[in-house]
Amino acid sequence: METDCIQFGTTTIQYELIRSRRRKNATITVLPDRTVQIAVPQDTNRDQAQSLMIKKAPWVIKKIDMFQCISPEVASKEYVSGETFLYLGRQYRLKILKTKSESSAKLVGKYLYVSVPESVRSDKSEYAKKLVYEWYRTHAAEKIKEVINFYCKRSNLPVPAFVVKNQLKRWGSCTAKNQLIFNTRIAMAPVSQLEYVVAHELCHMRFRDHSPKFWSMLKSVMPEYEKRKEALKNDGWKYEF
Repeated sequence: METDCIQFGTTTIQYELIRSRRRKNATITVLPDRTVQIAVPQDTNRDQAQSLMIKKAPWVIKKIDMFQCISPEVASKEYVSGETFLYLGRQYRLKILKTKSESSAKLVGKYLYVSVPESVRSDKSEYAKKLVYEWYRTHAAEKIKEVINFYCKRSNLPVPAFVVKNQLKRWGSCTAKNQLIFNTRIAMAPVSQLEYVVAHELCHMRFRDHSPKFWSMLKSVMPEYEKRKEALKNDGWKYEF
């Protein structure tokens, strides 16, 4: 990984340049901590990377400004009663309860109830975090399975094996053996965005790259995929544990 910068008007944008032999197209990402990254194919030179950064500079600056306005509390959860969590695009308030029985997490009305055993003497917020994460992982898997079955029928594809796990960047991926991997955090997104990620990875079972044929297939099973893709790109920063 290299570090570099560009000048756009009066603004200096510092960024991380990441080269990959497996990558065929460039992707620019602005992280919640305002770090800017551009991932490019291995043979991309510095001038080409800078040209791409300058072209996307207005969008990058807009994203940086947006994250600048977000308070640290929004991006960092403490796992205490009163905090809000998104599930399938809707907000739920966390309620931490003490219990003499087994730990649990469940959604009731507008609340996500998390029961922490009284016997837990260590960091109870960390314990609650694990319960919340496992609840999301389980429910993400249930919803994703439902969506996979629907879009496999629509696209005439075999139902693949899949796993749900914590990932820092990718919402989903497809292995060489057609196993799909999904980010647990996608369960926080509205169903329309979750469906986009699932349909996207299913299309990779037939087309490994982002060729015109890939996008054509995705459009055939999800005609409005571009709107969903853009919504996820704009809102993805909200989906954090």
